[in-house]
Amino acid sequence: MSVDCYIRAPNEGAFKAALTVLDAQTTQPDGSLLSSGRWAGLRFDLDAGFPVVVTPAVLDEEGDVVTPAVMDPDWHANLRCADAIYDRLGEVTRGTYQLPGKVEILAAVRVEDGEVLHGTPPATPQRVWF
Repeated sequence: MSVDCYIRAPNEGAFKAALTVLDAQTTQPDGSLLSSGRWAGLRFDLDAGFPVVVTPAVLDEEGDVVTPAVMDPDWHANLRCADAIYDRLGEVTRGTYQLPGKVEILAAVRVEDGEVLHGTPPATPQRVWF
């Protein structure tokens, strides 16, 4: 089974530091984040560093921006992982899903059946897995 975790961090550095709780290699030798990896033989996929729109832009009839979009200033990531990895995150955070550096797993959803395991998932995710 797989779990999608929606994560928010103050910045990329805080996110990278928080991922060290997994004891898995999550960065390339140059420091950039991996898009996938393994922990205890289990695969995880990471989609990180994308903007999240809080309030969409308002456009006029010609398509010109009347009011610009409001963006969330935080750093966002989606982690798709095996149940065992999600369980490990629960263990190391004692069920709070608050990671070091003010990094938070906002929500988690089981992929196969859509069961919400933690928090409230976004109604309209900015990014989705294919």
